[in-house]
Amino acid sequence: MEERVIFSHQGVTVGYTHFKVGSKTYPIKDITSVEPRELKPKRIVARLFVFSGLPFILGRSFYPVLGLLLMLIGLFIGRAAKTRYALVVHTPAGEYKPLIREDILDITNVVTALNVALVMRDGAR
Repeated sequence: MEERVIFSHQGVTVGYTHFKVGSKTYPIKDITSVEPRELKPKRIVARLFVFSGLPFILGRSFYPVLGLLLMLIGLFIGRAAKTRYALVVHTPAGEYKPLIREDILDITNVVTALNVALVMRDGAR
């Protein structure tokens, strides 16, 4: 008998008994809870570029163009770093992040489908 699917999109499938991301499968019975989590980008490299360009611009240097270039590279790197969102799955064995995307809607849809599967699992007991 084939499992009924609650949600299926971009390689993620949620059924009443299994949750599948790519080739990895998680049994619904082992999942205690799920939640979305925001993963803020680390912008340390961008800050290093910006702050390394400051002495060239503010100091008595012969290379203000180099300072400006370093600062522009830092600003570009900082703007290019995107906030990502993770699906966090809690099990008795620990916490897993099987799905990470840049779109919160993708994560929210999977969380909703998994919550439906968890409620249906608890209702079946």
